Amino acid sequence: MLRCQFDGFRLLLRTVGSRALVGSTEWYVSPETGAYLPYPGGVWSACDYGSHHHQETTHA
Repeated sequence: MLRCQFDGFRLLLRTVGSRALVGSTEWYVSPETGAYLPYPGGVWSACDYGSHHHQETTHA
């Protein structure tokens, strides 16, 4: 049996239409607990930098 172990992972968030990058986050495995934790400073959002604008939606 093949077993894989990851020491972390990264998620990239893109818009559906243009595939523009709008955010990302990185996680790592804590050596003490074995739990996945967010990497310090590893969360990024285009909204934080003013380069992404939410579309207006109308609720009927």
